[in-house]
Amino acid sequence: MQPLALHPLIRALLPKYEKEAAEAFQRKAKHEWEEAHPGRQYRGAAPPFYSWKHFCDRGQILAATHRKTAIRVSLMTYKRALRLLSSLVAELEKFGFQLTFADQMERLIAKRGEAHISIRLTEKLDAGTRFDRINSYSREKEYVKTLGPTGRLCLGIEQMGLGETILNDTSATSLETRWPEILSAAEVRHRGSLEAVARWGKQREVQEEAARRRAEEQRVREEVQRRDAAEKARRDALLREAQNWQSSQLLLSYVAHLDGLRDVSGKVSEDFDVWREWVLSVAVSLDPSNTRLAAS
Repeated sequence: MQPLALHPLIRALLPKYEKEAAEAFQRKAKHEWEEAHPGRQYRGAAPPFYSWKHFCDRGQILAATHRKTAIRVSLMTYKRALRLLSSLVAELEKFGFQLTFADQMERLIAKRGEAHISIRLTEKLDAGTRFDRINSYSREKEYVKTLGPTGRLCLGIEQMGLGETILNDTSATSLETRWPEILSAAEVRHRGSLEAVARWGKQREVQEEAARRRAEEQRVREEVQRRDAAEKARRDALLREAQNWQSSQLLLSYVAHLDGLRDVSGKVSEDFDVWREWVLSVAVSLDPSNTRLAAS
């Protein structure tokens, strides 16, 4: 496959997949040589970490990851998958979509206007088992679960929110022969995305209006609380003022009472006059009348 035959967005993936494929074939060569030469050490190049057998058990998937990925295909189909995606990207661009990979290649995003669709291309895998070994304790056969590549591709077109169209290779037709159906599904899902965006926009407006209403209600409550607190503080001050006046009058009445007793008896202590002046000064300081009248 010539790199120039691919759309630039997809062409950028080619080196990664070709490297993965080359390493897979190295593992295969090592496995076949060791099968043909038991007990001998393989001298050729082979990548570490896992074997050809393990690679086959996992469906021969290239660039395998535990995360979702926009492309999940096997050694036998990756070239076809890249060509298919390249053609799809080119076709969608003709209809005004802008395409990018997002979330570390978890999704191929096709955006137009305020909405987008997500595209994934995967290969169907057949589940099975293979004999692994004889258990040394029970002498029973042990089997390993396997996944086998089928070469059948599955194209998923997902809209924003909930909703996905899945198109598969069939025994009669391949995805490459179903472009009208694929592009129609893309348009349908994009309309669904637009509806979702509009729906979310209305929901956001309702939520924002509710938030504004709650904020206004909170502001009113706080203003009422502030006024109530101010009124309470004013009344408390009034009561203290009245109590001070009452105390002042009580002191003046007390002094007048003592003056009357002194006039009748003629008896008075040595420090009475000094004490009397101090009491009168306290009474004056407690009496808010002059201050209140001056303030008004």
